[in-house]
Amino acid sequence: YIPQGICIGRKLLGKLVKVEVKKLEGFHSRLMSDGRLYIPKAVAEKFNLKENDLIVIKGNVNGKNLERICKTCLRKRRNKVEYFCIFSRDYSGLEGVFQVKRKLTKGKLSSILKFVLTNVNYGKLDKERIIVFFTKKKPIVISSKLKINNDLVYYLGCYFADGTKRGGNWGIVASTFEQANFYLKMHKRLILNPDLHSYISVTSKKPVDKDELIKKWKGKCLIEIENVRVRRTDKHPRKINPYGSLILKEYAQSIQLFYRRLLEYTIQKIVKEKNRKLALNFFCGVLEGDGSPSSYPPGSILVASNKNDVKILEKMLEICGLKFRKEKISNKISIRVNALTILKEIEILSKKIFKYYPSRRKKLVERLCKVGAVRFILGKQDYCSYWVRIWLRNNGILDKNYELTSRGLRIKNCLFRMIDETKGGKIE
Repeated sequence: YIPQGICIGRKLLGKLVKVEVKKLEGFHSRLMSDGRLYIPKAVAEKFNLKENDLIVIKGNVNGKNLERICKTCLRKRRNKVEYFCIFSRDYSGLEGVFQVKRKLTKGKLSSILKFVLTNVNYGKLDKERIIVFFTKKKPIVISSKLKINNDLVYYLGCYFADGTKRGGNWGIVASTFEQANFYLKMHKRLILNPDLHSYISVTSKKPVDKDELIKKWKGKCLIEIENVRVRRTDKHPRKINPYGSLILKEYAQSIQLFYRRLLEYTIQKIVKEKNRKLALNFFCGVLEGDGSPSSYPPGSILVASNKNDVKILEKMLEICGLKFRKEKISNKISIRVNALTILKEIEILSKKIFKYYPSRRKKLVERLCKVGAVRFILGKQDYCSYWVRIWLRNNGILDKNYELTSRGLRIKNCLFRMIDETKGGKIE
């Protein structure tokens, strides 16, 4: 039998034709209007296909070689079972030759991936990559060697503070070039098939040169900027970021669902294990995204939150052993960590706090240098309050003679290093 379309298209009816026969690698089929491709029963049985199995299919349609990873669907009609998948809506109604290359296996997963991929359809592409279908739409590709480490926990803290956790898209906001580069690097480590979109949001009292802003961000972050959104304000220029913020987005709910599960696993792991190191990294990430050095009392830090997220932050701070207090400002709840608490943990915090926000890090150092206990340790004043000296002695910074201990000397060197790095904190 010769297909009707070929006979009519070539006007073959009643003509003498030469027929060449050769073995076909695969099967011939037409794609339905919704992109559906029916798979022959013999092929389905060969690969032992079941509902929701992921298969790699190659096809040649209109002379184009295509490859898709599709989810197998089964439908029972009368006394037979039909096997099909959605191959591509872009080529609906067209005929082609298709070949099922292989069925993806699931294999063993690490504890983190078991949690993240619970009740989710996935398959291993190779030893390094896993394709995941969180939704019926676009799948995401992630690393099969995903592990919790300090950088990831810090990044998830940033996402917890300044990322999109609701709705149908994924997004995160970077206020500095350093933050943007860090976020881009970490996102590309997590999502191996990223489709990032970016635009600048800037608040200004004066007209904005959009081309100059795009040029600046593109040069610093090597990323294409799609748009610049300007919001006019009457605020003082010192309180406005002159370069605005870079908003990174992925228009895929599956990425947001992946991030939320990864964040949930990380928080549970830290709380369950009471892992102080990871808790400190998480809290410093939150500060990076939504924290600020407070002008009063000097040297303290403030992070704004809501009534749900603040409970998680409280747990993290308790695990860290950092003293704090809650304050209600407008309709938000803020957490304040005072200067002495920061001083006590400065050896750890100095490498993490506002790591990718240079102006806030500099401001924190400048304000810390106004604190009496800090000035006493740095040798810039030979006195401090009696209760402060007792506190410094009780925390191993001063000995019984109120001289710096070995730990006190390390803290002193750490403070001087922060001053040098930020080129701030002028001490008079």
